Amino acid sequence: PVTFTMTAPEQWQSTIDLSLQSQILSTENASHFRLQTLSSQLPLVIKSAPSHWVIEGTADMNAHRLHVGADDQAAAGLVFERVQSQLPLRITSTALTSPDLHLQAQAVRWQPGTDTPITSPLDLRTSIDINLQRQQVEAKNLVLDLPALGRITGGSAWQWTTGTAQDVH
Repeated sequence: PVTFTMTAPEQWQSTIDLSLQSQILSTENASHFRLQTLSSQLPLVIKSAPSHWVIEGTADMNAHRLHVGADDQAAAGLVFERVQSQLPLRITSTALTSPDLHLQAQAVRWQPGTDTPITSPLDLRTSIDINLQRQQVEAKNLVLDLPALGRITGGSAWQWTTGTAQDVH
C-alpha cells in the first residue's frame, strides 16, 4: 500500500510498504550470490520539503540460505544458514545512515576449497554512516561474534576515492 499526503505548501509525505518474497534470487557474474527462500519487509516514509528530502524505514529480512562465492555449492565460499537481519535506514541527498544494523545467522560455513569447512553461528551489530559529500563510509561500534572462532570489535572510516582507512581500531 502507498499513501501520499500534502503536509504544507511545497511539502509532502508518502508511506510505502514494500515486501519481497522469493524462492531463489541469484546473480551469475564474477562473484556468485544466491539467496534461497527470501522474505523481506521494508516500510518507508518519504518526506519532502522545499530544501531537502528524507527517506526512513527499517528493512527486515529472513533467508533460509545465502551463498556468496564460487558458483558451485561445494566450492570455496561463504554459506549463511537461516539468516535474519534488521537494517534501519535514513537516506538524504547527501548521506545514508543505518544506526544499529543487526545481522544473525544460525550457522556460517566457510568452505575453503577442499579443506574442512569452518562452521559457527554469527551475530553482527554495527552502525554505518555513508557520507556522499566526503565520499566516506564509517562503521562504528562494530561487534562481530562467531562463537566457534571468537569476537571482533572495532570501527573505522574508509574514504573510497583515495582508498584509505582512518581511525581503525
